[in-house]
Amino acid sequence: MTHSHIVALLAFLSIFGSCRKTESTHVRLSRQISDPYISEMSKQYCFKYFGGGGAFLNTVNEISIIFVSPYVISLDECRLQYVRMIETLLKKYNSNEEIRPYLGNYPFEPKNLEILIVYNLDPNLSIPNRVYSVTMINGVIFFEIKDTDSVAPENYIKEPFEEAYFKVYGKEWTP
Repeated sequence: MTHSHIVALLAFLSIFGSCRKTESTHVRLSRQISDPYISEMSKQYCFKYFGGGGAFLNTVNEISIIFVSPYVISLDECRLQYVRMIETLLKKYNSNEEIRPYLGNYPFEPKNLEILIVYNLDPNLSIPNRVYSVTMINGVIFFEIKDTDSVAPENYIKEPFEEAYFKVYGKEWTP
């Protein structure tokens, strides 16, 4: 490689190598809400954060977070924990005036969140009404009650968020 080739390559790299994508405002604002939430939930429930993301094309349309828990949990305990977690994150998004113009819909609703929690899968740790994982898709919570790779309906209990909220608090959920 000649000296002129090296100079041209260095010039090319200095021009195009310095072109970093900057984080868009709506993604930055969303991270300012979700990152502390992830830390808070990780400490409160001893979760390990596994990953996350969402739907961020021009607006904040969906937040996705995945946690792993070392614990075995019953259906009632899981429902209580999950409803509180969803309620907390919705309050954080809906009370933040700076992000409101960037939300795909305001108020943010359960359908805008997908939080997956995978609990301890050790088959030797058995409790009645055990939940192996929980997630929410389009505002419907899915409690996996059998440790299997099958997505057959008998392996899940599903409840709209509003129904689970009522079971936890004895009142209707209002955004």
